[in-house]
This record gives sequence, C-alpha cells and structure tokens, in this order.
Amino acid sequence: MNEELISIIVPVYNVEEYLKECIDSIINQTYKRIEIILVDDGSTDKSGKICDDYAKIDKRIKVVHKENGGLSDARNVGISVSSGKYIAFVDSDDWVEKTMYKKMYSLCKKYDADICVCGYFREYKDETISKCSSKGVVYKKEDALRELIKGVTIQDHAWTKLYKKSLWEHIEYPVGKGYEDIRTTYRVFQEAGIVCLLSESMYHYRQRKGSIARDGFTNKKIEWLEAIKEMDHDIKENSVEYNDILYKRVKEVECSLLREYFLYSTSKQYKEKYSLAKNLYMDIRKNRNIFLKDKNAMKSFKLISILSCFPMKFTAGIMRCKFIKKYIEKKYVYYA
Repeated sequence: MNEELISIIVPVYNVEEYLKECIDSIINQTYKRIEIILVDDGSTDKSGKICDDYAKIDKRIKVVHKENGGLSDARNVGISVSSGKYIAFVDSDDWVEKTMYKKMYSLCKKYDADICVCGYFREYKDETISKCSSKGVVYKKEDALRELIKGVTIQDHAWTKLYKKSLWEHIEYPVGKGYEDIRTTYRVFQEAGIVCLLSESMYHYRQRKGSIARDGFTNKKIEWLEAIKEMDHDIKENSVEYNDILYKRVKEVECSLLREYFLYSTSKQYKEKYSLAKNLYMDIRKNRNIFLKDKNAMKSFKLISILSCFPMKFTAGIMRCKFIKKYIEKKYVYYA
C-alpha cells in the first residue's frame, strides 16, 4: 500500500517545558510519511527556538512563525500551508502514542473513511484516565453526527481525529471565539461520509494548572454554553432529525454550569452571575425529567434536577455541603 502524506499541525505558544516531548512523540511515529507543521503563535519563551532546532534535524518539519492570534488562527495557518491528503492536530503540551497515525490511517483506508476517531488519556499529575470506545465502529454520516452531538462515544476534540483534508475546503476555526472545537468539529462531520472509530486510546491530553476546570462560573464557561447553542442553531437550520439530542446536550451544559456555580463560584462570581444562574435554574426545574428519567445521566445532574423544586439558595447550600461536594467531585470529570 502506497502511504499518503499526513500533515500534523501543532499550534505552539509558550510551552517550552512540554514541547520536546510533544515533537518527539510525533517524530517517532511508525507511520513515516508525515509532515509536521509547527505554528509558533508569537511565543515569548524558548518555544520558537525549539521549533527551529527540530527543523534542522528532521526535514519533515516545517516551522511557521507568526504574531499571536490564538489557537484557532494558528490552526488555520497550519491548514493553509499543509500538503497532506490527511490532516491531524496535536496540542503542543500533549503527546501521542507512536502507532497512532499508522493505526488511524489503516482504518481510514480499510473502510474508505473520511474521518477516524481514537480514544485518549487524560493525564493528571497523579492519575491517568482512559476515555475510549469499547469497540471499533464504522458510522455513516448521520449516525456519526448523532454520536458527536451526544458527546459520549465521539467528542468534539480536534486532536483525537484524522481527517481527509478535502473536508476543510470551506471550513476554518473561528478566530477570537472560545470553544473552537465545539464550534467547528460538527461542521467537518457534516461534510464527511464514513467515520470510523479506533477502540484504543492513542492521545495523551495533559491536564495542567491554569485549566478552566473548577474555576467557578466564569465568562469563559459561559462561552461553552454559547458554543453549544451555536451548534444547536446551525444543525437545526439544516435538519430536524437531531432536535431531541441537541436539546438534551444544551440542557447538559446548562446543568454543568449550574454545578460550577454552586460548587466553585467565588462570592463575587455568585453575585455577578446570579441572574443568569437563576434563569438556568428555572429552566432545569421546568425540564428536570430529562435527567430524572435517564438512567445514564450524571449523578450531579440528577441531584440538581431533584433540588430544583426548592429555592436556589437552598440548593446552593446543599451542593456546597462537604459530603455532597466530595461525592460529586469523585464522579465528575470536566470535559468541555
């Protein structure tokens, strides 16, 4: 089998501590016909120099230096200079298994798939959690989009996927907006025919300090809801087939935001975001059966749905009880 070129795009910004591990893991891929596009997005540390040093020792590496424009802009630049039949993305503080692209490419060729999706590891300081489908599956377009909307078997992350580059002909990441994966991945899936799943975790997603997880009810978190609602609106414009699962996904994010509000908001956040949280709370009260009747719903969603019968101040007090908070944190992994 004649191997086709895969372009692996790595946006880089101030990650000198982790960058070598990332690049080494890509250089050492068992699939050798790759180009590695390192987009230095205006780094102020030694990241840019590290990129240039690697380019001197491996001719497959292409370095682009640009002014800081954010993750979406860096990815778009990477796509624009890529030459591969396939493209993939790696975040510069993460790393990948050496057989990742060999296995994903093989599945794409076997099933004539436009996208291959693999599992991934969440890498915490003292723990590794694998997020992976239990079996390989081949989806037609409609079923793949349905699974993506659900966000369980297939999630929005850019970096767990190998794509045919042709899917991106009319698609770019939204510059200046948060949650770019949510705003973009569904659009790529709408262009795809066949999507296949590799039932192995291949990507290592590093959880660093400074993550937006568990930092309260911030404006950044509210962008999460805005991104989901944007996806909801765009898909509904073209099809009513996904209305039920889109509705549920929106409610899941609303419930997640309430959980953040109750558990982690500072006093200032609690006061500033009270009106928005109150609206979300009343909406969950009206639609609480969506979680109460779902045996697979997260325990925290069920708890908030039950407590929504009571005044919000009462629910906030219950959620912040030491026992309840500890229980929820054991069950809950932030995934946005």
